[in-house]
Amino acid sequence: MPTGSRPLHQRTIGILGGSSNVATGEYYRLINEIANAQLGGWDIAETLIAG
Repeated sequence: MPTGSRPLHQRTIGILGGSSNVATGEYYRLINEIANAQLGGWDIAETLIAG
């Protein structure tokens, strides 16, 4: 496995933006908080946000 590659295949998730930019930001924060807890370190979820 090449140095720096992810140990697991990463999938992209999509979310629809909330009713405001504040709500969308909160969704994004929570998703990444869960990704950090499961993957450790500074990992983030590959996320596509459509508003």
